[in-house]
Amino acid sequence: MSVDVTREPPTALDTVAELCEDGSRAPVGTAGFVCRYQDGNVFAALVHDGSLVTVAASAVPAGTTAAQLVVALDQQVTALAR
Repeated sequence: MSVDVTREPPTALDTVAELCEDGSRAPVGTAGFVCRYQDGNVFAALVHDGSLVTVAASAVPAGTTAAQLVVALDQQVTALAR
């Protein structure tokens, strides 16, 4: 898993979502998304406290649902906020 926090003004989420596979994007809260890219890897982005947070993960099981990914991302962002 790779996490990046950009303190500069957030890029439009639609711009960073360009790498998502068609139809795989699911919303996370009011300011984010999670999606699949590059043969099943997972990518997520959201705006948190004025920063753009991106998360990328490989080796995610094919049966993992969007809802499970949303929960996992929320847990990661909560941990970052501590």
